[in-house]
Amino acid sequence: MTNDNFEIMESIPYEDFIFGEKNKSLKLHLSPFFKNRFKILTVSQKATFYFFVILYMLGPIIIVPYFAHKFDNRYLLFGILISYISTLLTPRTAMHIFFITLFCIFFWIISGFDIHEYVTFFYFCALGGYFFYQMADGLEEEYAKQNIIKDYNLFYDLLLERKIFISRKKV
Repeated sequence: MTNDNFEIMESIPYEDFIFGEKNKSLKLHLSPFFKNRFKILTVSQKATFYFFVILYMLGPIIIVPYFAHKFDNRYLLFGILISYISTLLTPRTAMHIFFITLFCIFFWIISGFDIHEYVTFFYFCALGGYFFYQMADGLEEEYAKQNIIKDYNLFYDLLLERKIFISRKKV
């Protein structure tokens, strides 16, 4: 959850947290079991979140068939599936995109870059699905953290329920 330069704190006064958050000595972490973070978002934050979710869900369904029709290749339609499968791997690690990118760069060096080749096209499908999923998930978490910091009652409630953790830089 934290790296070696930080240690988890059990509790802290809200005012001390705000001061530490401003000077970057304290960090707020959401528990992985905190599933209700969407409920504390404002209406505009929810709209932004839904915008990226819609891009994630509808983007491949609109864009991939266009390229399949343009290149007259039905096999490119597997890009829809690849776009969604790439998001299943994202909670585990972001390193899979790095290794896929290295493989594709090696492939492009050998055979040349061509968008209608399967490897290249499926790579961009996976990258697009990964990007929009990460944007939606990251925005939801960042907005939840902002709202927790703004409301001290919510801050204390979630701290007591162990839904959030505070970490401090080691001295």
